[in-house]
Amino acid sequence: MLVGAAEVLQDRLIAAARLLKGVCEDGEAVARCLPHPIRLDTPLNQYAGPREETVEMALAKIGARVGPDGKLYSAAGKEIYFDYRGSGGTPPQPLSEEQKEAEARAYRDLAARYTILTVIYLSC
Repeated sequence: MLVGAAEVLQDRLIAAARLLKGVCEDGEAVARCLPHPIRLDTPLNQYAGPREETVEMALAKIGARVGPDGKLYSAAGKEIYFDYRGSGGTPPQPLSEEQKEAEARAYRDLAARYTILTVIYLSC
């Protein structure tokens, strides 16, 4: 019984160390699965400043791994979806209440199926 607990503790310590370093379990394999133009060193938010969180750090936090089908999955077992959105430029027109509700519903449906990582880039 203690041996199993020690193995679990060791796995958790290794995961915590990776998280602190911001390193995915198999960085090279994970990097090959990223959609263009996202890379491991891509900041999640380009406006965050010098200590921004990178895609690699976020993937390490959620326990990203490559599945047998070559897709990325979180520790929760959900496929990872990259929400790559631009920020900057001309502000969009305000949405109607119906549009806001439809957008919220679509996001909830997406979140039920995927682990979502939002990457915000400067688009002018």
